[in-house]
Amino acid sequence: MPDPQMPRFLRIKGGPQDPETLRRVLRAAGFEVHEPALDEEREARVAPAEPPAARVGPGAGASGVSPSPAGIGPAGEALLAVHADSPPPVVRATRDQLQALLDNTTAVIYMKDLLGRYMFINHQFEVLFHVTREQAIGHTDYDYFPKEMSDAFRANDRKVLEARAPLEMEELAPHTDGAHTYISLKFPLCDASGAPYAVAGISTDITERKRLEKELRGKNLDLEQHGRQIREANRLKSEFLANMSHELRTPLNAIIGFVQLMVDGHVPSGSKEHGEFMSYVLTSARHLLQLINDVLDLSKVEAGKMEFRPETVQPADVVREVRDILRPAATKKWIEVDTSVDAAVGAVLVDASKLRQVLYNYLSNALKFTPENGRVSIRVRPEGVDAYRLEVEDTGIGVRPEDLGKLFVEFQQLDTGAAKKQQGTGLGLALTKRIVEAMGGTVGVRSRPERGSVFFALLPRTMAQARPGGEDAPPGLPVVVPRIGARSILIIEDDAEDRALLVQVLAEAGYSVQAASSGAEALARCNEKPFDAITLDLALPDMAGWEVLRAIRKEGPNRDTPAIVVTLVAERGVAAAFPVQDVLPKPVAPDDLLAALSRAGIPPDGTRTVLVVEDEPKALKLIEVTLSRLGYRPVGCPDAETGLEAAEREHPAIVILDLVLPGMSGFEFLRHFRARPVGRHTPVIVWTTKDLTAEEHAQLRPLAQVVVSKGQGGISPLVAELESCMLAFRAPEPGGASDRP
Repeated sequence: MPDPQMPRFLRIKGGPQDPETLRRVLRAAGFEVHEPALDEEREARVAPAEPPAARVGPGAGASGVSPSPAGIGPAGEALLAVHADSPPPVVRATRDQLQALLDNTTAVIYMKDLLGRYMFINHQFEVLFHVTREQAIGHTDYDYFPKEMSDAFRANDRKVLEARAPLEMEELAPHTDGAHTYISLKFPLCDASGAPYAVAGISTDITERKRLEKELRGKNLDLEQHGRQIREANRLKSEFLANMSHELRTPLNAIIGFVQLMVDGHVPSGSKEHGEFMSYVLTSARHLLQLINDVLDLSKVEAGKMEFRPETVQPADVVREVRDILRPAATKKWIEVDTSVDAAVGAVLVDASKLRQVLYNYLSNALKFTPENGRVSIRVRPEGVDAYRLEVEDTGIGVRPEDLGKLFVEFQQLDTGAAKKQQGTGLGLALTKRIVEAMGGTVGVRSRPERGSVFFALLPRTMAQARPGGEDAPPGLPVVVPRIGARSILIIEDDAEDRALLVQVLAEAGYSVQAASSGAEALARCNEKPFDAITLDLALPDMAGWEVLRAIRKEGPNRDTPAIVVTLVAERGVAAAFPVQDVLPKPVAPDDLLAALSRAGIPPDGTRTVLVVEDEPKALKLIEVTLSRLGYRPVGCPDAETGLEAAEREHPAIVILDLVLPGMSGFEFLRHFRARPVGRHTPVIVWTTKDLTAEEHAQLRPLAQVVVSKGQGGISPLVAELESCMLAFRAPEPGGASDRP
C-alpha cells in the first residue's frame, strides 16, 4: 500500500524544452513515467516506484524502469531541478534511505556511464580507494588506479555491455598492503528501449577468503600426502611382517626339528651326526638372535637409547676381523674379497663394535647380491683431515636409479627378483645408516645395474662422544675404570707405548690404574686422592721426575706412598736423595714390576667367588656352568633377599645381577648392597633384558660398574665383562674392606 502522506500527483509547470531528456532523467531517478494526452491543465500522474532495486537488462519494459542506485547521482539532482519548488518529502526520504543503505554496506558499489565515467560511488569506495564522491564523479578508472588494473576494469565493463546480462568475475584492486582480490558482480542498466546506458557493479573483498582457501588446499594436499604415506607405511608393515615371519620361522623350525631328533633319541650323543645337528642349532639360534637384535637396535637408535663406547681402533684390525667372519660365505660362492687400508688413516676413536656392525652389514649384503666368481673390495682411505671413508664395492646385480631412494629405508626391500630370493628383513642398511649418523657420519651408495655397487660410510676420525667424566678420551691412552677401594697405582710416563704397556700389565694383574703423561698432570692427580703406589719416569716433557717426586713428598695425600722409579739409568744411587721403593730399568719386565709392588706390600689380592642373582632358572644354570668351567666359584640366588644373605656370608669378588626380580627389584638390591660393608666396594655387573631409560641409567651409574644386555649374543659378552672386571678390580680380603676412596 502506498504511503498516505506520499504525493500521488506531480504537476509540471513549464518543464524542460527537451521532453525526452525529462523522461530519461525521471526514469533514471527511479520513477515510473506515464504520458497522458497533451493538455495544459492535465496532471502528470507519477506513482512512486517499488523499494529501491535496480531493474536491469533489456526486459525493463517500455513503460519505465524500477529504481536503481543511479537515482542518487546527477539523475536525482536533475529530477529535483524539474520541480520548481522544494522536492517533495517522499523524494527526500527515498533518496536518504537509499543513500544510507548503500553507504553502510561493506561492499564497494559504483555506476559508470558508457564511456567509463563514474556516475556514482558509495562510502566504502571512498574509504578503500581514498577518493571522494565529488572527485570521482565524471572521472574514469585511469585517473585513480594503475593502468594494468584500469585496463582490466574497462575490459570487464565491455564484456557486461556486450552480454547485456549480469556477469561475475574476480578483479584486483590496490590496497595499502598490496593488491587485494575482489569478486565483482557487474550488470548493465538499460532504458525503456532496452539500450544500456550505464554499468553498475557490486564488489566484495575476498582476499582473506582466497588466503584461507589456499591454506585449506595446502592442508588438503598435506592430508592427501599423509594419507599416501600411511598407506605406504601399512604396505611396508605388511611386507615386513611377512618377511619377518619367514625369517623367524626358518631358524626356529630348524632348531625345533634338530633338537626334536636328538631328544627322541634318533641321533646318538657323541656321534658325528649329533655334532652336525648341534652346529645347525647353534647357527640357527645365532641367526635368530641377530634378527631380533636388528629390530631392537633400530628402535634404540631411533629413541636415542643406543650406547656408544669410543675407543682407539685400528681400522685394519676391524676389516680383517669382519672379512674373516664372512670368509665362509665368500668361499661358498667363490667370491674373491680383497682389502685395502690406507696407512694414512691411522688409529681412529670410534665404537669398535658399531664399526664392525656397519662393515658386516655392507660386506654381507655385497656377498649376498654378488654372483658366483665375483669380486668384492673393502677400502679404507682418508677423507680430508678429520674424516675417513669406508667403502665396500661389489660386482653384483647393482641397483636401478629409481630404486636408490628405497635403500637405507626401514623395512624396504627392492622389488627385484634377485632381492626376493634373498633372506632379509630390510633392516640392515637402515640400521647401518642410523648407527653411522649417530656416530657423526653419513652413508651413501653409487650403483650401475648389472655392473655393481659401492656402499660407503663417511666417519669422523674422532667420534664426538664424551667420556662419563666429561673429558674427551685422548687417542692412544688406555683407560681403566678405577674400582673404589682396589689397590690403585698411578703411572707417570710420557711415552705412549711404555705407558700402555704398564697399564696393561698392572690391569691384568688386578690393580686399578690411572695414568699421567706429564709432571703437571701427575701432581694434579696426586693432590686429588691417595694411591697405593706410584711408578715414575724421570724424563718428563715439562719437568724433571725428581721435581715431581719432591713436590709429592712435600705435602698432600701421597707423601708416604711407595714410589717405583722406571728409568733408562737403573742405578740406586740416583735415588739416594729421595725415599723410593725401587728402581727398575727400561724396558721394564712385567714380572719385575709386579715383584717390586709385592715388595712394597701392594699385592693384587682377590678371590674367585662370583655371586649371581638371577630368578630365571635356565639363565642361572647357564651362568653357573660357564663360570665353573672358567674356574670361578659361582653362588646362585633366585631373588634379592637371598642374594643379600649370600653376600654377607660369601664376601664375593664380584656380583652379576638381573634387575627384574620377584619381590625386591634389582635396583633395591643395589641400594641395600651398597649400604653394607661387604658391598661398599664390590664391583657389580648388571645383566638384564630390560631396556633402561635415561633415568635408570643415571640411577645405576654410581651403583654398578657395567651393564650388559642379555640380547647381545648369548653369555659371551657377560664373560668378557666379567674377565675385564676381575682384572681391573680385586676385592679385599673377607672382612677387610678398605676405607680408602
